[in-house]
Amino acid sequence: MNLSIEYFLLLLLGFLACVFSKNRILCCMFITSIVVLAVFRDVNVGTDTLGYEDDFNLIHEIDTAKKNIYHSFELGFLWLIVFYKSIFGNHYLSFVSLIWILFFLSIYKFAKDNHVNKSLFFFLFVLYGYFFYSMNAIRQTMAIAFIYLMVPLLHKKKYIKFGVAVIIISYLFHRSELLALSFIPIHYFTKKYKNSRKKYILFFVVVSLITSFFCGTLLSSLALKLIDLIPNVSIYENYVVGTMDKGFFMVLLYNIFAIYIYYSKPSKKYSFEWNIFLFSIIIYNVVTAFSVYAFRLYYICNFMQILLLAQMVSDKETRHYRLFVFVVFILGLVLFVWRYGINNIEGVNPYQFRTLL
Repeated sequence: MNLSIEYFLLLLLGFLACVFSKNRILCCMFITSIVVLAVFRDVNVGTDTLGYEDDFNLIHEIDTAKKNIYHSFELGFLWLIVFYKSIFGNHYLSFVSLIWILFFLSIYKFAKDNHVNKSLFFFLFVLYGYFFYSMNAIRQTMAIAFIYLMVPLLHKKKYIKFGVAVIIISYLFHRSELLALSFIPIHYFTKKYKNSRKKYILFFVVVSLITSFFCGTLLSSLALKLIDLIPNVSIYENYVVGTMDKGFFMVLLYNIFAIYIYYSKPSKKYSFEWNIFLFSIIIYNVVTAFSVYAFRLYYICNFMQILLLAQMVSDKETRHYRLFVFVVFILGLVLFVWRYGINNIEGVNPYQFRTLL
């Protein structure tokens, strides 16, 4: 197993910051360590980070950019590169670091606005692997940063403004984030119908789970037709491959965990976050049947999942509280080691440090 010692030390520091949650020094040290590891990483940390470097060097102006580069960048991302290079020059790693900082500030504000323990929130952010993914998906993290800044519009029921913002941001930086439009009906129906029924919850999870195993070919065909109908998303056709993203065990594990969370959740609490998490599980079940990129599609929902878990771990009204905390930690630890110690799915190992100078 190849997992850089930096990540184990980060995990240990985060664990201590959660255990001694009132210690602001530990919290500050932990969050600072996250920022340092992300900002001062070398170009080899993250597959997209390495893959985008040549394209970054080739981009000088908007008009000729798409003709010269290998990847298909959205207009907003191209403009951002041109604007950055006009001021700071051809410093690729500094550009990547700046994007990550913007993403981090957005997620930090999201945690702060929801009054959740920051040490716990960012510990789960690291433990469940979203920290590693944030160092890899450059365009997507940029889009998520702006979209999560718009989330307060949802709570103010300014659905049209939120929807317009999501569409603009998605088409400028990463079109997969159009999935955030689903937040609007989920928020509306959560507030209107506060009492959800368990049998309906189980029905949707089970149906989507069965679909992931037996309907791959059909879903693949439907996905390609849908891509043809939506403007400017044809670049995602190669994501539809007609095979399962994960093995049976991993898919089943996520679904069992989702059901366990629902039965552990305090009644009538955290309904919006739960419904977003449930939606992400259903999307994962369906998309994983035909695409190896299922995890990228529902990534926008993962920060609602972190918030939900952090809220429930902090709430003594959570059913079988100690067992729930144990399950959340053990599952996260298993995923942490499996994803980044054994599979290294984001190309973040081994960790390589660099300076901005």
